Amino acid sequence: MMRTLVETLHQTLIIREIVSKLMTGLTEEGREKVNNELKRIALQIVRESKDLAPVDTGRLRSSITLEEETDRNGFLRLVVGSNVDYAPFVEFGTSRQAAQPYLRPAFRSVLRSRLS
Repeated sequence: MMRTLVETLHQTLIIREIVSKLMTGLTEEGREKVNNELKRIALQIVRESKDLAPVDTGRLRSSITLEEETDRNGFLRLVVGSNVDYAPFVEFGTSRQAAQPYLRPAFRSVLRSRLS
């Protein structure tokens, strides 16, 4: 589980670095275009995560959302996730339950399709 968490954090840092480099020196119009494309990608990740999420009551699936924030540098920050307390246990598993990843596979799938 620790390895997967480290990989996920590493992917996040790499993407943040790429986006920061892309945004540097852009006009306001350019920043808006990049932000709109990032939102489209994030919404695709939300849709695919919902498709991949295991369903018992449907609470986890319906809780997967996109939150928009602005970081301290004025860059758009998009967070795809769930606010249900058991979401990380489903994603990463526990000592009693195997992992049933839905966020990481959706993230990889969407990025792979966008980069090819």
